Amino acid sequence: MSLESFIHALGYFDKIKKCAIIEAVANLVLSLILLFRFGISGVLLATVLSYFLGTLNLYPKILNKYYFKDNKICYYSQSFKMIFGNIFSIILIGILYKIFSISNIIIWFAFGLLSFIINFLIITIYFKLIKEDLFMKRFKELILKKLKRYK
Repeated sequence: MSLESFIHALGYFDKIKKCAIIEAVANLVLSLILLFRFGISGVLLATVLSYFLGTLNLYPKILNKYYFKDNKICYYSQSFKMIFGNIFSIILIGILYKIFSISNIIIWFAFGLLSFIINFLIITIYFKLIKEDLFMKRFKELILKKLKRYK
């Protein structure tokens, strides 16, 4: 999302045409290949992979070349830290999904609530470990400010 914001703010629409074409072609080809192997899950996987090939790969190159003039390794290491936390959380929720037998709406709701709580705790702890918890501090300050206003 932040990459998109920079691209739009800087007006680099002509520079990202190649990204959109690469992403669209990769998505179509991968979707057709993975559809027969994995079904609808393959199409979703193809969409994620094409995003990595197009947007996540080329946007930082464009922004670093024309605007930031920074080392792209720094951006990718920061992104990898964020992605790693999310992957860990997804794997844990996937394991929980296999353990639970979702047979009715109440169990489904309980599983969703449990998934949210576990996800929130994992991401919060992980961000504190990698010292990227500024967002959480701001969010906490906003909540406290709202609570003070209503007291």
